[in-house]
Amino acid sequence: MIYNASGQAVDFRYVETNPAFERQTGPRPQPGQTMRETGWRPLRECRVFYRGLMSMIE
Repeated sequence: MIYNASGQAVDFRYVETNPAFERQTGPRPQPGQTMRETGWRPLRECRVFYRGLMSMIE
């Protein structure tokens, strides 16, 4: 996750993806690319989901 100065999740960096991800979302991002660099602008709900997911992984 990438956070702004207020601690709010504003983006995330792809570490890896798989073929299922590509089927669901379109072309795979390159490892290290951010969500914004791919041109994808998620809804607030997606950011909340990924923030929760990352808190389980960290």
